[in-house]
This record gives sequence, structure tokens and C-alpha cells, in this order.
Amino acid sequence: MKKKHIRLPLSIQYLSFYIIILIIPIIFLGTIIHFYLLATLKGQVMDSNEKKLIQMKDIVDTKLLEFHRISLQVSSQHELTPYYVDNFFDVYKAKNY
Repeated sequence: MKKKHIRLPLSIQYLSFYIIILIIPIIFLGTIIHFYLLATLKGQVMDSNEKKLIQMKDIVDTKLLEFHRISLQVSSQHELTPYYVDNFFDVYKAKNY
């Protein structure tokens, strides 16, 4: 038996050819734009995270400096040493200094 070839109209053949010709550049440009946008987004996320980490470092450094100042104040007052404080009245007295 012979196979029957389905003959498409000429307009559908031209239309399919033009669609294929147009799809190839669209796919090519789409992939380029996709990777460009991904790189841009990755850069922005990295910059944002770096700024947040720097801000957190500054906050932690500030808190550590405050703790250091408090420890210096506590160590400079001999009334607050554990050997000196026997009752709560001594703590209240040291608080008034």
C-alpha cells in the first residue's frame, strides 16, 4: 500500500516557516535576558545581605562596648565585688554612688 501524503496548503506552510523563524530568536533572546536578570537579582540579593550583616555587626559591636563599659564600672566600684556584698542593703548603698 502506498502512504498518502497529506498536503498542507501553501499559506499554512509559510505560516509555520515564519513561526519557526520567529521562535528561534525569541528563545535565544529569552535565555539571554533570563540569565541577565538572574545575575542582576543575585547581585542585588548579595548586596542587601552584605548590608544587613554589616548592620548586625555594628549593633553587636555597640552592645559589646556597652557591656565592656558596664563591666569597667562594676569592677571599679569595690562595693560591688562579691566579697563586699553580703546583704541587699549594701547593693542599695552601692546603687546610690
